[in-house]
Parts: sequence; C-alpha cells; structure tokens
Amino acid sequence: MLIDEAQWFARMLGVIDIESISPMLNVGSSTGEFRERQPWIEACIFQPFRDRGGLVLNLDLKDAPGVDIVGDLADAETREKLAEHGFRSVFCANILEHVRDRASLCEAILSVLPEGGHVFASCPSSYPYHPDPIDTMFRPSVRELTASFPGTSVLHGETIECGTYARYAFRNLASALRVAGRLGMPFYKSAGWKMEVDHLPWFFKQFEVSCLVLTKSGESKTEAVEQTGTPAPLQSTLLRA
Repeated sequence: MLIDEAQWFARMLGVIDIESISPMLNVGSSTGEFRERQPWIEACIFQPFRDRGGLVLNLDLKDAPGVDIVGDLADAETREKLAEHGFRSVFCANILEHVRDRASLCEAILSVLPEGGHVFASCPSSYPYHPDPIDTMFRPSVRELTASFPGTSVLHGETIECGTYARYAFRNLASALRVAGRLGMPFYKSAGWKMEVDHLPWFFKQFEVSCLVLTKSGESKTEAVEQTGTPAPLQSTLLRA
C-alpha cells in the first residue's frame, strides 16, 4: 500500500461511525512482518481504528505471525468460519490485481457482509508489474473497480496520486541503499532484480490508485466520483519511517 492511499482510507474511516464498520476483516493481509515494512498502514489505518474501539482481524493464506485467520475466501468452510465473527466491513487493498478470478473473490467478500456492510477497496490504476505471486495487470478506473462489486452503492471513490518511485526509493537511507544494492546484483534472485528494473520508468512518474468505499445495498449501482488528486498529508513523518 502507498502512503497517500493509506491516508485517504484514514480520512474515510474517520468519518464513519465505528459501530457500523467493526469488526473489520482485512483480506489478504499478509504477515505482520510484511506490514511492518509499510508502517503507514498501521499508523494511518489500523491503529486509529483500534483506538476508536474497533476490532480488525487479518485473513491470509499464510499461517504466520500477524495472521489472525488462515484460510481462502474461495473455500466455503472458510466463509462459514468468517460468518461467526459478524463482520460489518471488509478491507481489500491491492489484492484484485493478484488473483485470476476477481469476480469470485468479490462475490465472496460481499457474502461475509450483511446488507449495509462496508467494503473499503483499492487497486492500482497506474503502477508497474509486481507479481505476488502473479500480477494480471488489472489496472481499473474507479468505475471499473466499482463494477467488480455488483450489488453495492458508492459512498466515495477517487483516483489518488501517490507519488513516484523516487519518493519511496529514497524515503530514507536504508531504503536507498537497499534499492541501489539490489540494482547492482542482477544475478542474485533475478526476479527481484527485474522487479526493481520494472519500477525505473516510474522514477518520476506518478503512481495512481483507485480507491473506493462501498455499501452492500442489494442493488447494482456504479456511480462514483471520478477524481484525481494528491490528498494533503496527515502525518509528514511517515515518509521518514
């Protein structure tokens, strides 16, 4: 997740009554160690959510520290287990470009929510190839991302400008050294080296992410606010994290 993307979700979450979105299921959360490498996720989104009394549970295929529920949403048994928690919202960030059957995943996400439940979703609309383990190159507009979740109403949707690769590569000394070292070792874990090379065209080109807040309504509504912009930073110190 990118910094401005996290800040956008922080603003959206902050104006919704906590009782209407808690408990929240974080789909495809990955591990605690992975999330620590992007500290703005916790600082902007999940810690403030918990501070307001919200409960968030992390779902992933990996059985690792930081994963609360291990399972696959495509599995009926997993969905039955999730139903026991009474989730009021689902957080689905940067997942849809990494699955082959988006329609089934989106249907499964909506299946764990009651009518009136919320979906917080994002997907890159301008971003380099980044397999995890695959990248289908799904780069939707806000309207296209909304269409992935039939039977929902749009509370808000925007295309967020999220800075350039240079911003992230040089956000601190450790990051700059890592990038420089990785580019200098093409024969060590060549897939990782190629990913860094694929990011170079974005060195001064804006990353963009389609972001949505949806409500499960039982009706198919695809109206969304198609906006592009750079949100004002909530915490400038995050770039030094």
